Amino acid sequence: MGEPVDVSAMKLKYEEECGKLPKCMEIKKKVDVCEEHVKGKEGKNCLYHHARYWECVDHCAAPKVFALLK
Repeated sequence: MGEPVDVSAMKLKYEEECGKLPKCMEIKKKVDVCEEHVKGKEGKNCLYHHARYWECVDHCAAPKVFALLK
């Protein structure tokens, strides 16, 4: 058996890498624009855009993380 893998650390690494993919960066730009737009506006948020961004990141990172658990 090999050395134990710190799955939590690898998950963060994969999320960071996946967040830099062009398709995820495109969504991240929308998050940033939305954040600037709703700044200081009560009752407004960017939850939809955040959810789409993390869905993109998770779609990329999850298979890599689960592969570590096998």
